[in-house]
Amino acid sequence: MLHFRKQELPERAEEFLKYLALSRSKNTVSLYRASLCHFHRFLIQSKMKIIDLQRLHIEEFDTDLTLHGLKFSTRQGHQKSLGGYLRWLEKEGDLPSGFYKKIDPHFREDCIKPLQAELPEIAESFLSVIKASSAPYTASGYKSFLRSFYRLHLNTKKRPYNIDRSDIESFMKYLQDRGMKDNQRFARLVQLRRYLDWLFQHKKLKDHPNELIKPEDFPKRVQTLPRPFPPEIDIELQKRLSNSSDIDHLGLYLMRRCGVRVGEMLYLKMNCLETDNFENSYLRIFMPKFKTERLMPLDADTLAVVHKILNLKNYVNKNDFEKHHLISNPTGRKRSAVHISAVLRNIMKDLTVPGPVVTHRLRHTFATSLLSAGINITTLKKLLGHTDIRMTLGYAAVTNETVRYEYFEALTKIREKYETASFPLKPTDLRSGVINSFNDVQKTIKKYVREHGDPNPAVLKRLLYRLNTLRHEFSVLLKLEC
Repeated sequence: MLHFRKQELPERAEEFLKYLALSRSKNTVSLYRASLCHFHRFLIQSKMKIIDLQRLHIEEFDTDLTLHGLKFSTRQGHQKSLGGYLRWLEKEGDLPSGFYKKIDPHFREDCIKPLQAELPEIAESFLSVIKASSAPYTASGYKSFLRSFYRLHLNTKKRPYNIDRSDIESFMKYLQDRGMKDNQRFARLVQLRRYLDWLFQHKKLKDHPNELIKPEDFPKRVQTLPRPFPPEIDIELQKRLSNSSDIDHLGLYLMRRCGVRVGEMLYLKMNCLETDNFENSYLRIFMPKFKTERLMPLDADTLAVVHKILNLKNYVNKNDFEKHHLISNPTGRKRSAVHISAVLRNIMKDLTVPGPVVTHRLRHTFATSLLSAGINITTLKKLLGHTDIRMTLGYAAVTNETVRYEYFEALTKIREKYETASFPLKPTDLRSGVINSFNDVQKTIKKYVREHGDPNPAVLKRLLYRLNTLRHEFSVLLKLEC
């Protein structure tokens, strides 16, 4: 639907796009233009004006986008763009106050974000240093932080490098009022501290950073346990993803089967398959966070899904496999993490899932399922691509089933140790111990047969009879009364 961006828009819509261009990238403005073209086309077809909009019309607009073949995540983006446009019209006085709040069924006042501030030259210089030494998404995080900081600081009419303790406290209050969690606020203050250190080194800052940001200002970081999907949800999700012919769904399946981060999955190229001398297949994963690669062994089912994706993209020349992303839109453009998250929420919308539905839980599910199966922690570290074993211990915590099993196993060993070593055994104790041991073995075997089926009833019956014979022979040998 990219051709919609070339259509003419009403004068007020063009003014909004010009206003937006003051603080947003060209690509963002282009996406807003596509949203507005769809919206004004919908108004013309419905023969209505903006002021006539009601809540049911917003739902009809989403249905209209669906009929034009737009996916869930794209429609969601258009709805957000529309919200920004209507709020701007409301601010400019073209619409009455509170208009958008009445018509948006998912309106949340705390999610309305102002336009990002234009960064001063000194902040841009700092960002150029960050870009030269960090990954692109790290530099993007610093840029987002600086915009939020200077959005507040520019209201004080001070020079960009004239920062004092009151500015720091205002920024901390701003983060708190936004409802940021402790870990997010901790990260923002770390970024601010690095920026202040850079200003101080370049003799732009009057006060030392230690006087501006104090140790007690940093919130205590919360160490959270991994939240894998429940087994029944995991099974159903894998079934839906593997049976789909949608490339985005198959990409999510790769995330679950290989435990890759969403960024790693999006960076996969079409030549990501590797084969060793023994015809074993591997997925070559590039880690932009550490700028390293690792090989993930592929089982038959996962390998079949990779070939399925390649067959869906048979229009790509093999000579261009190194250039094209494995997971992309029909035009070959790399998908975004936001889009993949929306696809996951959409495919799981009818499932009752405890906790938030985010792509990173696929990685948690991968790790905890392997730990439950008894995989070595160092092997898991290698599979997850961690550089430190402590990352693996905190990232893929031992599951509750494993904790429970090992705990009760240890209690049993302790009880046996004290029961056999704390006092001499009497004949009555030995007799009951022998009888109980053989009875426990028989009960365990019978329970297993009930749950998994009887492979050979005649043989099993003979073995159980021999167990009774052994118990009798032990009793005779030890001169116990049965």
